[in-house]
Amino acid sequence: MQVLLQDLRYAFRQLRKHPGFAITAILTLALGIGATTAVFSVAYGVLIDPFPYKDVHTLATPKLCSSRWPQCRWSNYSAESFNQIARNTTIFSGVTASTIANVVLLGSGEPQRVRGNYITPNTFDVLGVQPILGRASIEDDVRPGHGEVALLSYRYWQAHYGGNPSILGRVLTFNGHPRTVVGVMPPRFLWRGGDVYLPIQMTNEESIQGQHNFALVGRLKPGVTEAQAASELQPVFRDIARRVPRVFPDDLRVGIMPFDLMFRSDLAETLYLLLGAVAVLLLIACVNVSSLMLARAVHREHEFVVRAAIGASHLRLMRYALTESLLLAAMAMPVALGFAYVGLKATLRIVPAETIPDEAVVTLNFTVLLASIAIALATVVLFGFAPAWHSANPRLATA
Repeated sequence: MQVLLQDLRYAFRQLRKHPGFAITAILTLALGIGATTAVFSVAYGVLIDPFPYKDVHTLATPKLCSSRWPQCRWSNYSAESFNQIARNTTIFSGVTASTIANVVLLGSGEPQRVRGNYITPNTFDVLGVQPILGRASIEDDVRPGHGEVALLSYRYWQAHYGGNPSILGRVLTFNGHPRTVVGVMPPRFLWRGGDVYLPIQMTNEESIQGQHNFALVGRLKPGVTEAQAASELQPVFRDIARRVPRVFPDDLRVGIMPFDLMFRSDLAETLYLLLGAVAVLLLIACVNVSSLMLARAVHREHEFVVRAAIGASHLRLMRYALTESLLLAAMAMPVALGFAYVGLKATLRIVPAETIPDEAVVTLNFTVLLASIAIALATVVLFGFAPAWHSANPRLATA
């Protein structure tokens, strides 16, 4: 540690003596690291961690394929079809239905049109998210004779009720149905963009509170394979297709579609291209800084010859040279994060809002910061190894 601190102090003095080189190298690295960090921030929020649900990889829906369609898809189902799938399959530990519809809220003031999400009462258990205030819905809430209930999104609660906890127990009327507010969901929970969540009983009626079609999401049991799911779902969908032949084709093939593909962002392909582009930009930045450092190593060859002549080993010389590279990367980090912050804000201004999942949080969070540090350390190897190798092998006899 003492030797490392000594090397750091000496490297800092050398960089201070050559401010032109230091500023050029730092800004070049900052541009590459900052651009990579900004794009990774968007990719992390949109592709890696877009949903706040528990074990998202175990959430899925039936995948429907046919020669008539260009690609496989997922579908909405009538209440009767949903019940048939839920009853006759064992691959799911829980199955939930939901549908989005604008609802009219009647209260003391003017009627309001809000985005409602009609759900089965087990939705919050299946998704693995519980309210931050109050309780989740239960099966008893939708039984005949029981008063109907509602839950609010955090966003709607803050915007219209100022985050007042006294909202619990208040009766609000949605589309003529009085419902008691029993809970408020966490900030990131925006299941299908709903402002209010309205539990309903899934009977076999054609219309349930004016809703006809529902999306199905289930949590797969551990160990369920694609082949097992297909063999279990195929006869169920064969029966459904006989009942509604105009909805499903004769050559229908069924499988399982993961949740993240079900609600895949339209930005996915663009983000993969951008990640590749900034990786090339980062590589170019590292090559440029490496060239600067190689030129500087040639200029400082006499210094390293003297060090080697009085007993410095190859490892010792390489470690010193890499310490200087590490210091450059560390000095570039704050500037890079500034570039990343500005670049991220600019990116979010031009990206259409509907291409990013409602629950996604695109920001410079702790995970992105760790990734940025890892990128900076990787640049040390990319731009510092060749100059360090050159400096560690001075030509003593020639000198």
